[in-house]
Amino acid sequence: MKINSIIIYIITIILFLGCSAKNKHLKSKHLKITDVYVKQYIFKNDNLQQKLIQRFKEYWHYRQKGDYNKSYMFELPYQRYLMPFPKYKALAAGSYVGKKTVLEKINLDKKNSQAILQRKVYFNNLYRIKKDKWLYINGQWYHKFYQSILPPKTEEEAEFQ
Repeated sequence: MKINSIIIYIITIILFLGCSAKNKHLKSKHLKITDVYVKQYIFKNDNLQQKLIQRFKEYWHYRQKGDYNKSYMFELPYQRYLMPFPKYKALAAGSYVGKKTVLEKINLDKKNSQAILQRKVYFNNLYRIKKDKWLYINGQWYHKFYQSILPPKTEEEAEFQ
């Protein structure tokens, strides 16, 4: 039983690393990002954080514009492996996309391998505070897509959906 677990773990790691290696150049050099903003006080000279901010802006630009083919490529590689694109598109299309997104806060962990980003999503004159989880893998930031079809159990869980 233990050997089976180890084999499954190794296969998962190989798939995970293989998928992430294919998508290193996702940034569009000539992309004009609209309706995604970052609070001025967030900007720092830290290259890792700047890369995260750029990925956040591109990801939410694509999601708000309905370009799910491109936003899908920002999701964690193992999630893309487990969730086919049609299912992702069906789930992502109605998930608090809004008309405008503002990055309000970044909390990086001590190892700089994951971050929780707080965003404000505007729906006309109303807004909701939501959170994103991003993971830094093989030199690239990836979004953690929450795909629950059930109502959230806690208020904090609801912030990630």
